[in-house]
Amino acid sequence: MTEDNEEVFRKFEEAELKAGQNVDPKQLLSKQEIHEFGIDIIYKYAIEQGFEVVDGTTDINNHPQLVLRKNGKIYFVMVQTGPADGTHLTYDHDIGMQTLNNAKQHDAEVLFAGVGLRCMGYGLALVRNKGFIIDFRGFEDVDLVSLNPEDLLSFLNYKRIKWNLDENQKPKHAVIARVNKWVIDNKNSIVAKKITSGEIINIPDYDLDLDYQIITDLMTIYPDQIFDEK
Repeated sequence: MTEDNEEVFRKFEEAELKAGQNVDPKQLLSKQEIHEFGIDIIYKYAIEQGFEVVDGTTDINNHPQLVLRKNGKIYFVMVQTGPADGTHLTYDHDIGMQTLNNAKQHDAEVLFAGVGLRCMGYGLALVRNKGFIIDFRGFEDVDLVSLNPEDLLSFLNYKRIKWNLDENQKPKHAVIARVNKWVIDNKNSIVAKKITSGEIINIPDYDLDLDYQIITDLMTIYPDQIFDEK
């Protein structure tokens, strides 16, 4: 992407952000509506992929959301839907373990479906009756069984940053460019200073207003320095 294109894209994002901030809250999708939106997307995707839908629920507190069957195998599907800010790409560890334990009783495998939504013209403000850009990257296997706490932490960190890695498991060029720009633009921040000095920083220990995606980018480039452990 050229510098001119980057500037156009930045201005477009700023316009979307401003528009989203000015939306009447009554026009925003509720958590339940967002949840059902995502389930509908995954339901249709599963059918297209040759799965049979055995059961399903739209109860936001029940897991799994869908039970599928294919080639004689049962799959429990955890569906997580939200703004496409990166948080939709990871699942809650406790919910994952509960679903896994339930699946074992039925000789089933567990799949995760993360659905990110970006409202056209409004960004991450999900406005009712508007167009949406959908970020869904396919089913992911969920396997947390028999991991000790140290291995589990590494596993969860990898799940978070893996979309920032290329086919050789190296940070993508776009991620490197984003982080380099962020560090330069924020050279006086405590995060940039600690990165430069080689110190470790756990983001939740500080009162910082950082986007989830930039934290993920920083974790990708500086895995031994940047942590996000609450």
